[in-house]
Amino acid sequence: MTEILPSTNPLPKTSSSSQAQLLHSIDTLLERYLHLLDQYQTHQQELAKHLSAGYLSLAEANFRSPNRIRYGQEFYDERMQASRRVTVLPSPSDRSPKFTIETQKDYSEKAKDNTSAAAVKAASATGEQESKVDDAESASTVKETFRDPLRWFGILVPPALRATQENFSHAALDSIPALASVNEEMRTVEDEIKTKRQEVAKLQ
Repeated sequence: MTEILPSTNPLPKTSSSSQAQLLHSIDTLLERYLHLLDQYQTHQQELAKHLSAGYLSLAEANFRSPNRIRYGQEFYDERMQASRRVTVLPSPSDRSPKFTIETQKDYSEKAKDNTSAAAVKAASATGEQESKVDDAESASTVKETFRDPLRWFGILVPPALRATQENFSHAALDSIPALASVNEEMRTVEDEIKTKRQEVAKLQ
C-alpha cells in the first residue's frame, strides 16, 4: 500500500527570508536589551552606594555638630538656588534621549556666551557696540558667580558634611542621569522588539 502524506504549502522564499531577517533582528535587540539591563543594575548599585554613604555622612555630621545643630533645610530659605540643571540631549542614533547634569558654572558660561553674542548683534545694528558689550559682560559676570551650597552652613563646616556633599554630587552628576538614559533606551528597545514580533506574526 502506498501512504498518502498531507500536502503542505511551504512559505515563499521571499517570505521565509524576510522572517529569518526579522528573527535575527529580534535576537540582536534582545542581546542589546540584556547589555542595557546589566548597565542599569550596575548604575543602580552605584546610586545606592553613593546615597547610603551620603546619608551616613550626614548623620555623622549631625551627631558631631557643636551645640547639637542639625544640618538641614532650616539653615537656608527661598534664596537657595539650584546648583545643578538637567539637560536632555538628542541621541546620535535617534533611539532615545540622553540625560546630562550641568553645574551652575557651566550654565552661567553658556548664558554668558549667548548674552554676549546677542549684545554684539544688537549693538552692531545701532552703532553702540563697545558700550553694549561692556554692559553685557559686566551683567554676565554677576551671573557667573558660583556659590558653594555648603556656605549656607558656615565657613568651617565639618569634614563629614563635605563628604555628604561629595557623595550626593556623585549620585546626581553620574548615577542618576546614567540610569535615566539607560532606562529610556531600554524602553525604546522594548518597543522595537514588540514591533519586530508583530511583523513576524503577520508573516506566519
